[in-house]
Amino acid sequence: HLQEDQVLLGQGTLRPDLIESASALASGAAAAIKTHHNDTELVRVLRQRGRVVEPLRDFHKDEVRALGAELGLPTALVERQPFPGPGLAVRVLCQDEPYADRDFAETQVIVKIMVEFASMCVKSHAL
Repeated sequence: HLQEDQVLLGQGTLRPDLIESASALASGAAAAIKTHHNDTELVRVLRQRGRVVEPLRDFHKDEVRALGAELGLPTALVERQPFPGPGLAVRVLCQDEPYADRDFAETQVIVKIMVEFASMCVKSHAL
């Protein structure tokens, strides 16, 4: 079972993502241009708790490409066309065992909470 204090969210967030979504990390007085999957209400809460790793968040795409070239990454990787969303894959690292069907129901609940987090925060609850 996932424990909050054992979870880190690693993202390839770039500076323009934060600017466009009016993140306080980019500007305190910006208006949102559009929303981003990497700057949702849930991600903002996780950031406040120190659970998000975004090593590229202060860089623009051209700077990331220059950094990749400086690190000696293959040109095909450095110059590849970017695409939105979670990229090539979503991974859960440091698992003791492979994902199994028995975990599927719990995974569905976790994904539902993540997707509906922002709307759940603004609803009044019966309790």
